[in-house]
Amino acid sequence: MYRAIVVSIMAFISTAVTDIAIAESNYLGGNFSNITSAGVGLMIMLDSGIPTNCAGTPYNWILIKEENKTMIALAMTMWAKKETCATVYTAPVGGSGYCTVTQLDPC
Repeated sequence: MYRAIVVSIMAFISTAVTDIAIAESNYLGGNFSNITSAGVGLMIMLDSGIPTNCAGTPYNWILIKEENKTMIALAMTMWAKKETCATVYTAPVGGSGYCTVTQLDPC
């Protein structure tokens, strides 16, 4: 009985640690240090750098694609209010040449 409980706990911890390790490569918390607009959408830059899966994105810019109007509105509102702390979840560099935002989570 005791052994079964210990094995179950170890399996849970192993799964939780694996999930965390995967998640860290596609998100990063920080503050917006710069924003700019382009024909493809709004680009943001974080003061903490870029997530691991964004390696190769030009000049550390992370793109919020034009079709993600809610995220763009949120980012612009945060910038205007000077409340720029957020966790940014990303997808790797794609056809646009930039790493893209999949979720924007304000602090």
